[in-house]
Amino acid sequence: MQMSIMSIVESNDGVSEADKRRVTRTQSIVDGLGIDARVIWHDVRGATTADAYASLGVTAGDIAKSILFIAKDGSAHMVIIAGDRRVDTKKLKKLVGREVRIARPEEVLLHTGTEVGGVSPLGCDAVPKYVDRSVLAKEWMHASAGSAYATLKIRTKDLIACTRGNVVDVAE
Repeated sequence: MQMSIMSIVESNDGVSEADKRRVTRTQSIVDGLGIDARVIWHDVRGATTADAYASLGVTAGDIAKSILFIAKDGSAHMVIIAGDRRVDTKKLKKLVGREVRIARPEEVLLHTGTEVGGVSPLGCDAVPKYVDRSVLAKEWMHASAGSAYATLKIRTKDLIACTRGNVVDVAE
């Protein structure tokens, strides 16, 4: 069942045109896959996990953070992890085979097409994805939809399938 964009604010007038395009791209991906998911606009900038879950009225564990890492060879790798967890970079290094560091804002934009705080796990297919087991605890997750003002409510199984992420243990 496809669901359309839903707003929990009066309008998204304060959102940049670039953010609106990125969120529309995320919704188009979801619609093209025919999965049960929806974009939710909110009036609080969800640049941090705490901001996101507070604006949605959910817990940190209901948020799927998409965090970009850069390996020593310059390759990008995305970890999708529950909002109440942190990535263990030593575990990620073993998976990637090289030292990793969190990406700088300009690298996030380059590799994902979105800014920090709005990184969607969808739409950046060239970046390998690692889905931490922590997201399996919930049937539904809220991931960024391409803007710090929009989240994607999606079934966990669909999130894993549409990102083609490898389910791994990379949490501390």
